[in-house]
Amino acid sequence: MLTTITTNVAGGIILFLFTIWYSWHIWRRREKLILSYTVTESDLFPIHNAQGKYYAIKISNNGGKLIKNITADITISDAEIDKITNHDLITNLEKKDAQVKFSVELLNPKEDIDFVITSKVKTDSKFKIKIRGEGVNAFEKINSPSKTDVVGTAIIWAFIGFFFAFVYINIMTKDNPTIERMDNVFGALNKAGLPHVFQQIIDKHDDISYEGTAFYLMNSYLRDTTNREKYINALKNLVANENVALNSKGVACYLIYKIDLKAKNSIEANEYLNKCKTDAPDTYKFLFEQDQHYNIDSIQTHLMKNK
Repeated sequence: MLTTITTNVAGGIILFLFTIWYSWHIWRRREKLILSYTVTESDLFPIHNAQGKYYAIKISNNGGKLIKNITADITISDAEIDKITNHDLITNLEKKDAQVKFSVELLNPKEDIDFVITSKVKTDSKFKIKIRGEGVNAFEKINSPSKTDVVGTAIIWAFIGFFFAFVYINIMTKDNPTIERMDNVFGALNKAGLPHVFQQIIDKHDDISYEGTAFYLMNSYLRDTTNREKYINALKNLVANENVALNSKGVACYLIYKIDLKAKNSIEANEYLNKCKTDAPDTYKFLFEQDQHYNIDSIQTHLMKNK
């Protein structure tokens, strides 16, 4: 019994000390200027008769104070930068061959800036980035660990306060929706043999969304009769990806249904129709209220005339 009491007291002391340390850590973060960035680099894909990559970049104010006069200088060796997506906070943007420079007037605590650079590159091209603000240099924050890593870390920290560690880990490893969406779309296209379409979507929409990608694939299917199977497979890859939101999957299911209906493949058409209805009932209701206006034969005729 004495051993049990000793163990409980020791555990209580450790938890108490950890709580004090954690509170001090949070307070310290609020008083500091903390500027970080993450970079997600894609695999190579075809771009304008060359090979290219996209770099999804996120700049974050992780501290508790406003950061002013942020400047960024990005270079990619042996490359030709094609495009940088817009962001409301980015000003004084300069793009020259392999270099991008811009400034940000201010970034509030817990505020982020997401943008994407697409570039023609060579196999050995190197990406370099320098970001600083008034009174602080940015550091690179390693991308979020896998769920397995998070669980493993939580188990270790359980000995000194499981609850606090679990909350902290979940906060620090929250996924970036923009980067995750780009990875999922690029993966669906690449798996279907359409990596070059990724750049086409960015050129047309200046951003990546699941719904925009689905309709772009549908229009490409109607316009490009040679690669129709690839466009269908890309739509199916979006549906199969568990990270894609159900409403977005509903749009892709609806478009596959329309394609199968036109091809007189009634069994698969009904399969995707039911999936849309079951998984995304609100999307299903909205799309079928507009269904009479979405005539793919008329759309195909229009697209073929305006190739």
